[in-house]
Amino acid sequence: MDLHDLFLNFQYVNASCTLFTDFERSALETAVAILQKEHGSKFAKFNFWGKIRTAGVFDYVLLQGINAPLRLDQGNFRTTFYSIDGCVTFKALLPVDQQTVQRCSKIFGLFKGDPKFEYKGQDPPPPALDQYKQWESGPAVEKAPTEDEESKEEDEEVKPQSLEFSLTEEQRLAELILRIDEDTSLIPKGA
Repeated sequence: MDLHDLFLNFQYVNASCTLFTDFERSALETAVAILQKEHGSKFAKFNFWGKIRTAGVFDYVLLQGINAPLRLDQGNFRTTFYSIDGCVTFKALLPVDQQTVQRCSKIFGLFKGDPKFEYKGQDPPPPALDQYKQWESGPAVEKAPTEDEESKEEDEEVKPQSLEFSLTEEQRLAELILRIDEDTSLIPKGA
């Protein structure tokens, strides 16, 4: 939703007090004016993206800045800003890589309301190196190992460990917005 339309229709949006409190509404108007002043030359317009509920005191309020020369071939033509302090300040979300997207798919539950909160998880262990060697050289021919080779194999045999990772809630938020944007974006027929 275009912010200009949102400000004009606040009386209707806020009728049930479900979208914005009075404090958030007045803070949002001020924060958007500051964003437009700071980033006005980079973005043609700002859109209200939405609000994501958290288990904390404040919810994430999201705005997207659309690049001034709107060309889809430029790659990332929009930047998402979030606020967690009741729309007083906004911070830009950093783009996420493919590995972060895969890791975020393993995390479930409500957002905590703290962008620095760290989620812990484990990546699956990588396949054993012997499997790669077998794929490269074809089927292996079994030889009877000698006693020295057996003792070396027992010493060298190390089970692959799962790799632990941590993600911040800010990364998880960026991944969620990326996924929703990708799932809901439309391309005109015949384009």
